[in-house]
Amino acid sequence: MKKIFNKTVWWFLSSFFAIMFTILLVGDSFIKEYETQINYALHIEPYQKITSENTNTEYFKSPFKKEDGSYDDIAMRNNSMQVSREANSEASVLLWNRNNSLPLKESSKISFFGVQSNQKNYLYTGNGSGKVAVTTTDFPSLKETFEKENKYQVNQKLWNFYQNKSGSSMHNPSVGPDGKQDNHYKEFNVNEASWSELNTTEIANSISEYNTAVMVISRNGSEDGDTWFDTDECLEKNYLDLSYNEKSVLDSLDAMREEGKISNLVLLLNTGTPMQMKNISKYQHIDSCLWVGMGGNASFNGIYDVVSGKANPSGRLVDTYLYDNDSAPSVENTGAYQFEKYGDLPQESRSSNAYNHAYIVYQEGIYVGYRYFETRYEDCILNLGNANSASGAKNSAMNWDYSKEVYYPFGYGLSYTQFEYTDYNVTKNGDKYRASLKVTNTGDVAGKDVVQIYLQKPYTEYDKQNKIEKASVELVGYAKTDLLAPGKSQTVVIDIDEYEFKSYDSYNKKTYILEKGDYYLSFGKNAHDALNNILAQKGKSASSGMDYDGNKNFAKKFNYKDDDFVKYSKSKTNVQVTNQFDNADLNLYEGTSDQKITYLSRNDWKNTYPKKVELNALNATMDKD
Repeated sequence: MKKIFNKTVWWFLSSFFAIMFTILLVGDSFIKEYETQINYALHIEPYQKITSENTNTEYFKSPFKKEDGSYDDIAMRNNSMQVSREANSEASVLLWNRNNSLPLKESSKISFFGVQSNQKNYLYTGNGSGKVAVTTTDFPSLKETFEKENKYQVNQKLWNFYQNKSGSSMHNPSVGPDGKQDNHYKEFNVNEASWSELNTTEIANSISEYNTAVMVISRNGSEDGDTWFDTDECLEKNYLDLSYNEKSVLDSLDAMREEGKISNLVLLLNTGTPMQMKNISKYQHIDSCLWVGMGGNASFNGIYDVVSGKANPSGRLVDTYLYDNDSAPSVENTGAYQFEKYGDLPQESRSSNAYNHAYIVYQEGIYVGYRYFETRYEDCILNLGNANSASGAKNSAMNWDYSKEVYYPFGYGLSYTQFEYTDYNVTKNGDKYRASLKVTNTGDVAGKDVVQIYLQKPYTEYDKQNKIEKASVELVGYAKTDLLAPGKSQTVVIDIDEYEFKSYDSYNKKTYILEKGDYYLSFGKNAHDALNNILAQKGKSASSGMDYDGNKNFAKKFNYKDDDFVKYSKSKTNVQVTNQFDNADLNLYEGTSDQKITYLSRNDWKNTYPKKVELNALNATMDKD
């Protein structure tokens, strides 16, 4: 057999291919870098541009573009105002409406009370980058808005009185709520006029000539304007309660309403934060109350639409309204707290403007807003976790009582009409749930309603052992109906992904888990209503301590027989979901065994309720960080 291996030939071929490979690598890089110059030198056209008179590359066409290509600024502004007006009226929340106080009857004669009723004082937005600065000529005033259609007449003498009054103001008190230097807090002044100021003979006589009194109350608080806790100007020294001057006006109006000197008393809440209701709730003769929020440029038009009945309010509260705002466990450690002792921390890190001079401890964990109040309520009914203890009770006489702490639940809101709910059903298809509900307008006027779906997850022994907290209800879906005429119905459909059923296990699996047990999907007019429906499904009633009987037909139960600690442990891009900021938990922070935190747990409400935490920065790791 012939020998085919030749050293000389193979050496030549190996060298040749090695050189060619090097040229290809270098050449490819060179060609890519100088592609444009090479194409130009060799007269190569790398692409061909095809144009057509029929091609339209304006994919997002503006309805405000004119034939000459310019934009109709006036039409754009008018449309913006209309959208703002609709948003304002749709979002307004009717809190109570005794004796059909609202909408106002045509030909009502109105006296507007409150320095904030003046357009230059009214709060259109919060502070910060989105603040709307308004002059008296920018938009029609409340008076002009209510008189433009000749339906109502506004008290001119009282209106003139408030035109010369300054509204709420804000200043930097230089120290925070804890008494330490801090430049981030602002102290607000209500600056309301007292009843004695406006109760001159001329104004007093004019008030009795007008049958409807509308009181406007405003409260600020936003970016670069954290709400100050204590102020001597307000009852309970709480900025979110009535000021003493507001109380003097409401006291007098309430008495006039009782005596029949006025026939309708309306309260408008122009706030971005929930008012403390302890003192407002004491008035027996305020006929109606409407939360109008901060509606932007079209605020007064939106208010007019709702108050006059051109629009039917269909907004819902996004906060839990409390008798005493200190009822929230998150209040216990709210503030720009600074370390009591700094150790070797550099001096420049101790000033109020240093990013690491302050701390806040979230002892409340997930129990913020309705997640706290509704969960504790259920545990009271089920007699679990020392929920009935006095810990955290602020307005209750002795032990914690939901009805004494909560004035209005999350998701609450009324309408000028009434609705009936039937045919609630939930179906499961793979990892998807679909809830449907028939809503019928049984009242006399057209209106919209909001369908809210809440989820309850099982609170298991595994949760207690591994410090996993779960709220009794969580909002997982909602939708607003169309405008329903009297007698008309609509079936509302809401889709919920099983992804909402997961929980995060911080200490053991350190990822999302799906636990076995009973899950409930409940419809409710608000968070509390949905929970009462779940409790009814569990066999509880008013005789069990509930504030009213729920409807078990509005709560559907789904049982998971097995734990699944893998299904939701990875992201959609197949990346493992796990803890990233363990050192943000002082209990896991290196060398802080002497400064442990007790987090609020439904396993023991009594002994885990938050208390003010005072920390020191004496740890070497803290100093380094």
